[in-house]
Amino acid sequence: MNPSTPLKRSGNPLPSPRSAKTRKTPVSDRFIPSRANLSELDVCNFLLRNENTPNQHATQDTSSDKERYKQALSDQIFKGRVQPDSSKVLFFSPSSSSTSNTNAKEAPTTPICSVYRGKLTADKILDAPSLTNDYYLNLLDWSSQDVMSIALGDTVYLYSDKSATITPLQKHEDIITSVSFSADGRTLAVGTGDACIQLWDVEKQTMLSSTSDHAARVNALSWNGTLLSSASKDQTIITRDTRLRNPSISVMEGHTQEICGLKWSPNGMQLASGANDNTLKIWELRNSSAPRFDLKHHTAAVKAIDWCPWKTDLLASGGGTADRTIRFWNTQTGACLDRIDTKSQVCAVKWSTKSRRLVSSHGFSENQLIVWDYPSMKRVAELTGHEARVLYLALSPDGTRVVSGAADETLRIWTVFAEQKMNRVASSTRSPMKQLELR
Repeated sequence: MNPSTPLKRSGNPLPSPRSAKTRKTPVSDRFIPSRANLSELDVCNFLLRNENTPNQHATQDTSSDKERYKQALSDQIFKGRVQPDSSKVLFFSPSSSSTSNTNAKEAPTTPICSVYRGKLTADKILDAPSLTNDYYLNLLDWSSQDVMSIALGDTVYLYSDKSATITPLQKHEDIITSVSFSADGRTLAVGTGDACIQLWDVEKQTMLSSTSDHAARVNALSWNGTLLSSASKDQTIITRDTRLRNPSISVMEGHTQEICGLKWSPNGMQLASGANDNTLKIWELRNSSAPRFDLKHHTAAVKAIDWCPWKTDLLASGGGTADRTIRFWNTQTGACLDRIDTKSQVCAVKWSTKSRRLVSSHGFSENQLIVWDYPSMKRVAELTGHEARVLYLALSPDGTRVVSGAADETLRIWTVFAEQKMNRVASSTRSPMKQLELR
């Protein structure tokens, strides 16, 4: 790696999944104490009665016993974490890169329902300092060329998972607010806090153009062939043809607050947008003067939006903290087909290209990823490890993995949709993953 690149490599994470806790409540009409541990009571009684009796097998040096007791007590309380007096900001100890952190709920060792062939722990962890903690932004994408784009503060980084190389693009004067790759992965669109939209050549890492059509920060970007749509805090959506020098084609107006979600359908005929006005709007490519459907079922900001890859008129959307639901829509009729209460803020949702499943990422109060069966919407797996809301989510080009970005300033790569061949699970053999730091 180039020594001038402000990055450094640290040790391997040591995944240690823990079994889920089970809780059984007996059905009865009166309180009957459990005496399952009578043997432990007998031991305690013996120790109390013999507290002052000299132990013939005791060693002369009791200080070592006290030290061992203190260490055992510390291990039980802190569970291997760095203790408060020695902790540092963005300090990574070997245990901090492990998936067994005590701030997250314990990951179940078996699927909640059905068959889950993915993994319950992250394959790889990336430290991402300055990853903006803002629900309305979209700072993560994964291209068809297997390159990730991650916006950290005022800089976009290109990360190749295969070669583990990280390339920073030129810094901007303001923070980066959105990133999106074109379908071929050769062009990266970047939105900024000062209302700029930049186009970058990914291979050459050079800027192709920069425009300022919006009046406020650009929160979301979505490609449709050579067309690029951008959504802004100024409540407008602008679509332009990137092949033209003056590419502004249409301006869509209809939202009354900041727009935070934007996605073209797989067939390129419809555009879905979500905003802080709690509405989801469906626009037509051939008639952008007004939305075809103005859907007002959500009760919080709508950021999480994704189209079903195998049914072009099926759309999933997720609402914020006051809503917490994922809804499914027929975009030809505007009908809400189903809804599920996720019990926490929905930050992102991604359909599987391999099966009839989807994965969602969440904020308060669970800070987890959930894999769902569709259309039953039963939980297949819960993926824990992040210590703050999981704001950003992107799907790998092969459709088997996702990368999640959270307010804990880490990125985690998960295998959630493993390849399946006639009752055979795809080989899970892979080299030990390494933890990296983006610095």
